[in-house]
Amino acid sequence: MIDARDEQRFEESRTVLCETLTQTLDQVPIILLINKLDLIRKSLESVCQSFIIPEHLRKQREIIYFGIVATNGDGVDRVLLWIRDAILTSRIVPSREGSSRDDVDDSFSSLPV
Repeated sequence: MIDARDEQRFEESRTVLCETLTQTLDQVPIILLINKLDLIRKSLESVCQSFIIPEHLRKQREIIYFGIVATNGDGVDRVLLWIRDAILTSRIVPSREGSSRDDVDDSFSSLPV
């Protein structure tokens, strides 16, 4: 989660993101939550452009950006729906002993579509 209002920490956030991208979880997408968009006068796109990630790291895995307002939940529903859809369409479903993909489908059935 990145605080859109705290530009002084953008470099630190970018460094942590680049370190995360070099880890071995190359099939796992990265979700960046850009928080506090309601408190600044910039778009999600302009905040994301501040996070210049080296091309070789961007190509390693999918990076998804979502604008949210954590204090009132704005945008969080879109994040949860994206995660749900990503899990349901993924060929890689975490296995739990005694569970199946149907169990995963059932666990998300209560989320709004």
